Amino acid sequence: MKVLQVNVSFDLIQSIRLLHALMESDYKIFVPPEHTEKFSELRKRFNINYVYDCPSENLLILQKPHIEVLHHEPETRIGTLSRPLIFPHQIFQYCQSLWASNRQHKFTFSGLITASRRKIIEDWIKNRHLEAIEPLKIFDGQKKRGKISSRIQKLFLGASRRDVVLQSEDILFWSSENGRKFPLKSWDNQYFKLLANSEFTLCPDGDFVWTYRFFESAICGAIPIIQNYTSVYEGFRFKMMEETTRDMVWSKEDAEHNFQLCQERLTIPLNLMNDELGKLLAKV
Repeated sequence: MKVLQVNVSFDLIQSIRLLHALMESDYKIFVPPEHTEKFSELRKRFNINYVYDCPSENLLILQKPHIEVLHHEPETRIGTLSRPLIFPHQIFQYCQSLWASNRQHKFTFSGLITASRRKIIEDWIKNRHLEAIEPLKIFDGQKKRGKISSRIQKLFLGASRRDVVLQSEDILFWSSENGRKFPLKSWDNQYFKLLANSEFTLCPDGDFVWTYRFFESAICGAIPIIQNYTSVYEGFRFKMMEETTRDMVWSKEDAEHNFQLCQERLTIPLNLMNDELGKLLAKV
């Protein structure tokens, strides 16, 4: 049995999503044993298909220029097929099944709150959010720890701790390191459930202007609120951080538009993927 080995970095979510998408193809995908734990959360949720024990003589190796992941662009390429990111169809199907009929949270953010990101969020609350943000409560995991001061400079005192949740009537900010550490970096189900139950998601810039959170929000039906515009957001319906929040109303039409556009831009029909892989492997 011939097995496909793809030479990409296993530390990038961009690469993990690509490999997950390739696992939907007609080809067996090889994952080195030292990286299999990174796929453990994906195995719990999805029917992923890979091999981790394979003789080297049975491996068909795809590498640059046939397969490439460019994090800064972003761009992911399989031969002549190119997308900003390549997502598996399974993620779209699953996330759409999570969409809440009545979304409980108006504004949310989930992720690591660094010092720079904390400043961005503080400024957004001070300048653009509702005047009254009390009562603000802090939760450590599921344990309620009581009220904290509503003064903005004290808003994220616990943000360096794991699983700190800051919540008022219409905002919920969850400071978590899950997105930085495997295996939850590959798939954090609680994170996607939160997005699917949110009307709007704050999407401050990532390492570059673009951020995974923008596309993950779109897949989950939450309207992104972005810090800066980049060309990969073209055509999507989103809000800017400088806009007033008072008049923001979630629209199912906008959410469905974003979902469909995201699906068109981030997935590859399986027949096209199989054909392209066949052409590439013929050259190996």
